[in-house]
Amino acid sequence: MLPDNLPHRCSIRLSVPVQDEYLGDSDDPELVQSDVAVWFQPASDREVTMYQRRDQVVTHKAYFRGNPGVRPGYLLIPADGPHLACPFTGSIMEVKSSNETTAGIGLLWAVMCEERQQR
Repeated sequence: MLPDNLPHRCSIRLSVPVQDEYLGDSDDPELVQSDVAVWFQPASDREVTMYQRRDQVVTHKAYFRGNPGVRPGYLLIPADGPHLACPFTGSIMEVKSSNETTAGIGLLWAVMCEERQQR
């Protein structure tokens, strides 16, 4: 996969807790960016085990062309790309960590995520 041809798209949201009418916390994610090029993949067994040792759960990773500016707590909402359907469309991925990584001849930004259950 060349960095210029990432097959999927996503929206990036920041989870913002607000009080509902019963004075409880409700989650109202604020849109940060939309239609961002990305490549979603399931996390490998090695990655899952590595994060479990740190008491973190990861289920997926997302590759971006550059630093998307996300930190733990941000949400990624996968969508189909222009030429390829995303198998994770309709899911909500919570960011756990991110770092630079190489992919073939290019440099990508890898973001480790946990798939959240929709409420």
